[in-house]
Amino acid sequence: MFPPPPPPLLAVQDEVRAAFGWSLGEDQRSAHDLSDCMRSPEPFGVPHWSSEAREVHLEHLASMCRAASRVVVVGAAATVEEVTAASGPGTVFIAADGAAGAVPGHLPLLAVISDLDGGEHLHAAVKRGLVVVLHA
Repeated sequence: MFPPPPPPLLAVQDEVRAAFGWSLGEDQRSAHDLSDCMRSPEPFGVPHWSSEAREVHLEHLASMCRAASRVVVVGAAATVEEVTAASGPGTVFIAADGAAGAVPGHLPLLAVISDLDGGEHLHAAVKRGLVVVLHA
C-alpha cells in the first residue's frame, strides 16, 4: 500500500476540479466508472484493452526500458531538434501526450503517457499502435 499523497498534491487536484467545475463526488464517480469499465473482458468493446492484454503490454514496455541504454522522457516543451539530439544507440523514448509530435518517426517511441488531451499527436501515436498509459 502506498502512503497518502502530500497535501500540496491534493491541492492541485482540487484546483483542477475547480477550474473544470467538477465536484469531488463527480471526480470519484468518474474514476470508479472507468475502473468498472476496464474490468470487463473487452473494455469499451476493444479486446486488446483486456486486463490480460494490458499486463502483456506493460511487461513488454518495462522489458524494453530495462534493455535500453537510456530512456528519455519527452515533455510538452520539447522540440524535434532536442529530441533528435538526445537520441543515440540504445536510447528509447516515452512521450507525454502531445509531446509525441516532437519524436521523429524513425526514433523508438515506446509509449505515450496521457490524460487523453494530447490532440492530433496523441491520435497519431494511437494510429501507430503505440502503448498509451493513462494517468489521472
